[in-house]
Amino acid sequence: MSKRSESGDNNSEWSLEDLEQNTDISIDDDDFGFLVDCEGNLKTIFGSDDLFDDPPENVVKILAIFGIASAQSLSRAGITIH
Repeated sequence: MSKRSESGDNNSEWSLEDLEQNTDISIDDDDFGFLVDCEGNLKTIFGSDDLFDDPPENVVKILAIFGIASAQSLSRAGITIH
């Protein structure tokens, strides 16, 4: 899926050029996906179940934006993660 530019800086920001040049649209087993509607509401999250046991910090931050305290709580609440 989408990868950061080769800067090697984990805190670097995406540039519009990075997104325009990315032609790799395959979804790998270790990718996360967030589907957001036109009003910015989270519609669904996908990733393999074992990835949600210990998600990367950036995924934790994205979940927090949508009011989800932990990825583990989703599966415990009976919410299907695709």
